Amino acid sequence: MTMAEGDRIQNRRCSILRDQRSGTWRILFSSEAADQRDPTMEILPCLLLEKLQRRAAQSDLPESILLSGEITRYQGRNYLLPTRWRPTSSSSNIQR
Repeated sequence: MTMAEGDRIQNRRCSILRDQRSGTWRILFSSEAADQRDPTMEILPCLLLEKLQRRAAQSDLPESILLSGEITRYQGRNYLLPTRWRPTSSSSNIQR
């Protein structure tokens, strides 16, 4: 699925993982149906990513989070600039 420049995602359930080949951080979207899987997307470097990296280093990053952000495109590929996240088990306390 290709998203357009400027598209926003709101509270999408996903997991954060580190790409072992490139060393970049990516999001893996969760989907309700097995045939509707969105591709992974690289997370742009930003302060929010820095916070997620610190939590991952502490092994405290939840397996699944709710993430919001803005899509940007470069050379035909989608990237995500995250704006907010929270653990899926939490009903409030959105992190910035």
